[in-house]
Amino acid sequence: MNNLNIDLKNSALQPQNEVFRIKKIFNNNVAVIKKNGKEQVVCGKGIAFSKKVGDPLDMSRVTQIFVLKEARDNIRFQEIIQNIPLEYIEVTNEIIEMIKLELGKKINDIIYVSLSDHIHAAIKRAEEGIYLPNTMNWEIAHYYENEYALALKALEIIRKKTGVELKNDEASFIALHIINSETENSSLEETTKVTRIIREVLKIVRYHLQKDISNDSVHFYRFITHIKFFAHRLVYEKAYRNDNNELLEIIKNKYQNSYNCVEAISKMIYQKYNYQILQEEKLYLTIHVHRLAHNNGNN
Repeated sequence: MNNLNIDLKNSALQPQNEVFRIKKIFNNNVAVIKKNGKEQVVCGKGIAFSKKVGDPLDMSRVTQIFVLKEARDNIRFQEIIQNIPLEYIEVTNEIIEMIKLELGKKINDIIYVSLSDHIHAAIKRAEEGIYLPNTMNWEIAHYYENEYALALKALEIIRKKTGVELKNDEASFIALHIINSETENSSLEETTKVTRIIREVLKIVRYHLQKDISNDSVHFYRFITHIKFFAHRLVYEKAYRNDNNELLEIIKNKYQNSYNCVEAISKMIYQKYNYQILQEEKLYLTIHVHRLAHNNGNN
């Protein structure tokens, strides 16, 4: 079963004559039951109050149930959720449901773990007057526009539900969690590394082109899309293997300045990440840099 969050009052998931006994109690509002051999985290106001392990659970009072596909994620989720107030669990779940609806595709279960923990910590920090800056705020907002827009919606949900207004830096952090959940078997560290590579490549391109680059142009969007895929290949150690040296020579001679820019990128990538950019990758990078240089701002 995939990650689920179901309002049991509107669901036929649990037969009325089926008895579920408490396996673990985290607090008055969160407990664990077992169904079909899988542990399920159940939430509801006061569902575990004055209860002990082994007692039957009144399922009519359960408002949410979480089943994470991977056992490892389920264990981590249980470790985190026991220290999070029910209000924040509900807020996080509403945000995740919004994200899933807006994206229109499956996302990794890990977001239930990572985002629950992050939102709880962010709200606690805000209540204490502590705000963490995100040094990649601009890059995330421009390179991952869809995810950043969803993160801004998440901030609005948090504000409406808790009264806590988080700064836009938090939208960048939340966007990273969304990006991470869209990629199978990725970690937040790898997602951050991809974003950092994009920033470093764009810095070299700006320097070599010696001109303003419009962030709203179609060519900028295409360039960033290509760099995202390039950075993913670098991080996950996947590369083109079909070198086309003849075509690269033609492009190199035709777009010499753009090729020089790509060579500078290649040098930086090798020095910092010990990754050798192959000829095929240089070919496509050169074409994209040229388009950016000569068509930027023109849609």
